Amino acid sequence: MIASLKRRIARRWRRPSAANIWPSALVYETKVGDYAYVGPECRIFQAEIGAFASLGPRVIIGETEHLTEHDFLSNSLLTTAERASYDADKARITVLEPDCWIGAGAILRKGVRIGHGAVVGAGAVVVKDVPPYAIVAGVPARLIRMRLDEARRAALERTRWWELPPNALLAKIKNEAVGDK
Repeated sequence: MIASLKRRIARRWRRPSAANIWPSALVYETKVGDYAYVGPECRIFQAEIGAFASLGPRVIIGETEHLTEHDFLSNSLLTTAERASYDADKARITVLEPDCWIGAGAILRKGVRIGHGAVVGAGAVVVKDVPPYAIVAGVPARLIRMRLDEARRAALERTRWWELPPNALLAKIKNEAVGDK
């Protein structure tokens, strides 16, 4: 576990802490954490993306939903003011906690929370929260299994390594790697 973290962080520390967002991605009213990666052609609306999170290509997060309360389904019949009012009333932030991976073409409904270390399979449609270190896939997304055993999950959660500044994180990894020998 420590060796893989060490390799991963060593690669990322060669560049600044700014997120890596492809120019073809649309990121609107969204906070993106340090060392996060947003792949090409992603569309992200009103989200918080944690440090070290990774999004594959064509991921859609928090798109506007259709109005089902009206007698008609076409959004083109609404005025701009009605649309804005509806969006404001229904606005929910989608949260991707640190170190999660969202596979290519996945769709995350507005307001869901993806736990840290979780994996969302390619093409999945996430309509409810995903717990930390879970692997989900399918339409709608279902739990496939947990990524790590309970002891390893608890140990990683206690460290909260994603909150450490780069130098402290590298020192922690080196100290733990020495302690493992």
